[in-house]
Amino acid sequence: MTDDTRASRELVTSDGTTLWVEVDGPDDAPLTVVFVHGFTLNLANFAEQRAGWTDDSVRRVFYDQRAFGQSERGPRGRASIRRLADDLGELIDSLDGPVVVVGHSMGGMVMAALAGVRPELFDERIVGAMLIATTGRGGDITMLGLEGLARRIGHGLLTGLHKTEPLPRLTAPLTNRLVPWLFHDLRSAAAHRQAFMAMVNQTSYDVMADYLRAMLEFDEYDSLPVLSKVPNVVVAGSADRITPLSANQHVADAIGAELVVAKRSGHMVPFERADVVTRELAALLERVRG
Repeated sequence: MTDDTRASRELVTSDGTTLWVEVDGPDDAPLTVVFVHGFTLNLANFAEQRAGWTDDSVRRVFYDQRAFGQSERGPRGRASIRRLADDLGELIDSLDGPVVVVGHSMGGMVMAALAGVRPELFDERIVGAMLIATTGRGGDITMLGLEGLARRIGHGLLTGLHKTEPLPRLTAPLTNRLVPWLFHDLRSAAAHRQAFMAMVNQTSYDVMADYLRAMLEFDEYDSLPVLSKVPNVVVAGSADRITPLSANQHVADAIGAELVVAKRSGHMVPFERADVVTRELAALLERVRG
């Protein structure tokens, strides 16, 4: 891909928050794919798909969701997955032509919320949907049995860590070893775990606190059938400890999608099994074009 097919810009949302957006491919492409990243991550969530892309007849749009990466946090208050869905809808409004949306983890939850707040987009603008390692309700999220504890004290604990800056620095070596293990298969490449933690370490603890609570309280299961209006696919990691196969199966059943299981992968399927994600996205684009 040449430099003249890659551009960056800012999108100012309806509440005045500025989002960082990067676009690969020609503006007049007949089809656009929008990539929506996960919790604690940023647009580098899809670095493997971006680097390996060869079809410049498709425009690719990557962006940092509010409070993550290079995007502004936005007005303080209770974080909401539906506000993230509003942002996604406004980003799609700013683009021309039909759009396929790819969402990983929290990004898939944002897609479900978008189906709830703006279902008409799935009639008029969105022509395909790919959900990766995600869920339609926060109650399906697992954390090695600690999800109940996370619901009770997770927000307070992370907020406290944000206020006690020296402690996170002291515990960073242990955190950098344990957190990737939770999100990856044990056989994942060290480079992938390092790239994952590079994104996590850019996210402040108070942002983690707000959006952890938002995800755990999230429930858009009843909105999921809207996604059945368009070609779709669900991809899940066989060893996912965050959104297990059962959660992804619930999503696939609700939208009438095929569930594709990526073997030897944890939650970070776009890194760990980039080949599966790339293959299934290519197949989805062919269905959309057909």
